[in-house]
Amino acid sequence: MTEKDSKPAILGRRRKYESEEKLAEKIVEYFKYCDSQRKELFNDRGQLSKILYKPYTVSGLAIFLNIHIDTLHEYGKKGHDFSETVRFAKDMIANWTEERAVTGETSHQFASFSLKHNFGWTDRQQIETEQNITQNVMQISPATLDANNKVKQEREKLDA
Repeated sequence: MTEKDSKPAILGRRRKYESEEKLAEKIVEYFKYCDSQRKELFNDRGQLSKILYKPYTVSGLAIFLNIHIDTLHEYGKKGHDFSETVRFAKDMIANWTEERAVTGETSHQFASFSLKHNFGWTDRQQIETEQNITQNVMQISPATLDANNKVKQEREKLDA
């Protein structure tokens, strides 16, 4: 076999989705599937009291796409060919979760858990202070320090 006839070595597993368009079509199919799955709940008198729909979830999307959830997260990383499509799908899921929590259709605890673990939300406010402190210290001139020291010395004399 000559060098021209040899095939390149396969370095990894083939992707489940070869193009962003195919992946996007399947993602749209997932959302349509969820919307079509409705469950009607009736009260004791047989009257319709509530309609439930299959929720949008990150794990549900991964299962529907027949890929591992880690693969879905990898597809969503910046720089990946599919990142925009996957990030948009995740935004749709986050939006679904937020809206259901606000309207009371899903528990706040579930929404909080999902948004923190799937979308990086946090409960705490992070304040960076190191830079501000450094700037304030640097703004005090040597002359101001000398003046403050003289005032301090004068006060100590008066207190003695």
